[in-house]
Amino acid sequence: LDDELYEMGQRMNEHLAVSIYHVEPTMLPLIIFQLVTTSLKHGLSSSSSPGFAGLGMLLCGPFNKPHEGREMAKTAELILEKPGMRSRAVRTIFITQCFCYHWTSPLQDSIEPLLEWYQIGLEIGDTDSACNCLLFRSYHLFYVGRA
Repeated sequence: LDDELYEMGQRMNEHLAVSIYHVEPTMLPLIIFQLVTTSLKHGLSSSSSPGFAGLGMLLCGPFNKPHEGREMAKTAELILEKPGMRSRAVRTIFITQCFCYHWTSPLQDSIEPLLEWYQIGLEIGDTDSACNCLLFRSYHLFYVGRA
């Protein structure tokens, strides 16, 4: 990002998105759109990848465009490859694996990546996203009949 204030706003919106998802889900698209448009206008930050993953989630679910959502999820993962963007990697992978890929791929394909990113999350200290990966892995195991 080209300005420290924009980066701070991006981080605030990212944290707000997690809470708003549980409290007032109808507001979530506004937060996601703001994350993405700020990234496009002012440059990428570490909060950009979860924003693009969230846009993929919206495209897959409410907008009923799963292939476009999958492409947006892949874009979020490509952002993670840029230097300095890995701090939100576990959260990004959690969103892509739990809310995007199962629309176009078998659900069982997400089981191993969720376990892998759970372990990575514990190693880097992102316990919140790591536990979400493990929780949704258990859901996916149940749904595919392996629980």
